[in-house]
Amino acid sequence: STSTTYYAQARNTGTQCTSASRTAVVATMYPSFNPGAIAATGQTLCAGGTPALISSATAASGGDGVITYSWYKNGTLIADATAANYTPSTADAAANTATSTLTITYTRRAKDNTCNTTPVVGTGAWNMGVLRTPPKPTITAGALTVCSGTTTTISLPDWYGLPNVNEKNYHIPGIVWARTANVVAGTYNGQVQSPEGCWSAYSDVVTITAATCTGGGCNYPVLQVGTTTWAGCNSTYTGGAWVFAARPDTYTPFVQWNKPSTGWPATGSSTYSNWTSGTSTSASWTNGFPCPAGWRLPAQAEFEALHNAGTVWRAAGASGYNNAVAGRFYGSGAGTCSLPAPSNCIFLPASGYRANIDGTLRNQDSAGSYWASAQYDSAYGYALTFTSSLSDPAGNFNKPRGFSARCVK
Repeated sequence: STSTTYYAQARNTGTQCTSASRTAVVATMYPSFNPGAIAATGQTLCAGGTPALISSATAASGGDGVITYSWYKNGTLIADATAANYTPSTADAAANTATSTLTITYTRRAKDNTCNTTPVVGTGAWNMGVLRTPPKPTITAGALTVCSGTTTTISLPDWYGLPNVNEKNYHIPGIVWARTANVVAGTYNGQVQSPEGCWSAYSDVVTITAATCTGGGCNYPVLQVGTTTWAGCNSTYTGGAWVFAARPDTYTPFVQWNKPSTGWPATGSSTYSNWTSGTSTSASWTNGFPCPAGWRLPAQAEFEALHNAGTVWRAAGASGYNNAVAGRFYGSGAGTCSLPAPSNCIFLPASGYRANIDGTLRNQDSAGSYWASAQYDSAYGYALTFTSSLSDPAGNFNKPRGFSARCVK
């Protein structure tokens, strides 16, 4: 600033007399006020990124020299931002899942205490472009339990909620893939990348558990109850031998008490002229019949233990459980079990039974009947039976009836 001193005295215009003293007046001239400038480079970052410092290119000057700065975001004053430089808050760069880039404009204003007491906009504007970023995805698995050595499919979703978006890439650590992958047991999570190259947060981890499976055509886990291993599928007859069915939720041939044969048809209500209604008086079953090699029918006490482990009825096609026919899940996981990968449970279909007189099919889809390995007496054999409302592991029935077979070892 520049100061000049001026003096003033009074004079009588009539007499031309002047005052005996004069008064000194000091005039201060301040330089023109310049609000300064900020860097205008700008920044583009993915949502959730770290905003850069917006630096002062030219400091404000002029006026009385007592400079006060203020910063504005999209024209709105930012509280407590009074320094020459400014770093946008991380909240400004928070997740942008919109369909386009979010642009935020920052400007700086300045004032002094005398010449420009109202903030004046300086030169330059800083544009921060926050790129759209996919939301945290949910990774899904075809099955959470797989047979040891086999695979299941895991996948990441489309970038849901955003029209006309084609994802650029997908990533599951350790896997080179597009969106889906066939994986063995393990833990997996993943990310989705936007067309602009921004990655989502990682999904929650999905754990795929390995299970010992039945084998012999049944790629379904066994259930261990105490020292007893329960097969994951019923016995069926094919290729001249008793083997396991491919699925647990399918009807399989009926067998009469210790009458070795190919079994009676799993479906169809017809009577049979060659049905053998006579009773086998043998106390136990011929070795191996009707189970695959290395397996046997369960003892009545083993049915009791299976029943006590837990059981839940599921109607055919029950939502979320995926059983094609009605039946019961048994085991400690029965309440939450589902196909095709049951965990800590097995599924027994409600196949019904064939009547002891003529082989008529009865109660299919509403009841299940499974022979035990020992007789109740010479005319009756132990069996597990169930309906939608009960499970009885200690029933005894006429030996000529045709029941299903679920094997153990």
